[in-house]
Amino acid sequence: MGRYLRFWKFLTILIIVFPALACAHGGGLDSYGCHNQTATGTYHCHQGRFAGRSFPSKDAMLRELGSSPTTPTTPTSPTGPTSPSNPTTGDKGAVSPPYDRDLYRHWVDADSNCRNARHEVLLIESIVPATLSADGCTVVAGLWLDPYTGVNYTDPSDLDIDHMVPLQEAHNSGAYSWDAGRREAFANDLVLSKALIAVSASANRSKGARDPAEWLPTNASHRCDYVKNWMEVKRRYGLEIDSAEREAIEAVLGAPISAGSRLESAGWDEIKRQSSSAVFGLGVRKLSQCAYSSQVSPSDQIQITVSVLPDRAHIGQRFDIFLVADIPAGLFSIDPAGRFTPFNGDVASLVPFQDDVYLRQSQEVSVFTGALNDELVMNLFIGYATEGGDFVYTGAPLPLRVTDN
Repeated sequence: MGRYLRFWKFLTILIIVFPALACAHGGGLDSYGCHNQTATGTYHCHQGRFAGRSFPSKDAMLRELGSSPTTPTTPTSPTGPTSPSNPTTGDKGAVSPPYDRDLYRHWVDADSNCRNARHEVLLIESIVPATLSADGCTVVAGLWLDPYTGVNYTDPSDLDIDHMVPLQEAHNSGAYSWDAGRREAFANDLVLSKALIAVSASANRSKGARDPAEWLPTNASHRCDYVKNWMEVKRRYGLEIDSAEREAIEAVLGAPISAGSRLESAGWDEIKRQSSSAVFGLGVRKLSQCAYSSQVSPSDQIQITVSVLPDRAHIGQRFDIFLVADIPAGLFSIDPAGRFTPFNGDVASLVPFQDDVYLRQSQEVSVFTGALNDELVMNLFIGYATEGGDFVYTGAPLPLRVTDN
């Protein structure tokens, strides 16, 4: 995969490009969660409906949003690096036109490989290699764990593919204003791993179109992940959360709704020299809690996770994933065992956290579990290199604090 060439590129980026981008991304976000990006001359969004996207200008974004330049339709309130953005709270469905399932073309075969989105999900989520039909178009056997019930299944006919946020719920939460292409993308999203889930038919039909204020999985141990996954899909698509829904989510989290989301940084494509649709996340959670924490103590039992939502153009390639910590002692790459390896300019000292990973959709990786027993204050850079030679990384570092102060 040309790893040593990419190591040299990554070294150059760390030393030269990251500090420049930190300055280029400076300044506050406007009411849409966006700002003018001086490095590229584009209008880039970090929050709200278009998080992770760039436009030639603010007017171009407004035209797609269908709004006037003076009236935000989905306002967001920039809350700083330790309080991730969330969908707006509104009177869901109050002014939406009637829901029609035919508006959301689903189970399409987007890559024309004869397997529609249902069978792609079954293939991806099977715990063992799934068995395909003779023509390779349908999944006929495998092993799936339904997280809603905690029960294993081997026959795909016992399973439905659940839209984490049901189509009707999405419609009433803002999708009614989307064009046909965006509706189809939402209904068949194979890149965001939380969007479509293989579950038992009975659980899916019990859930129906209900939100967390009306339905939660019978498997109580999954409810924490369920509401966080629900929030991730709604946040990614800029869908509204109403007051009852918010209260139900916060009851499961045991914390304000903002604590249900990882810190995120939009990607930067170094090869194309432009913003990328990739999104990187960092989450720190005390093991005794559901919600993420902005600050934890060295004695706390914690889990640190990172997430990678690749650029759609890179799906289906093999990846090397890098983690680089910027701490007072200097720059360190984090190796597969979670050890900090000094990064002193020697190309060989920079190692991938994971190498040769095949990514078909977003992925979450546990970096550390346990008590650090020492203070740690750092900025984390996350990046990936593809076998095709692309390199994407965090446009801004993600802060991590483990301290008693």
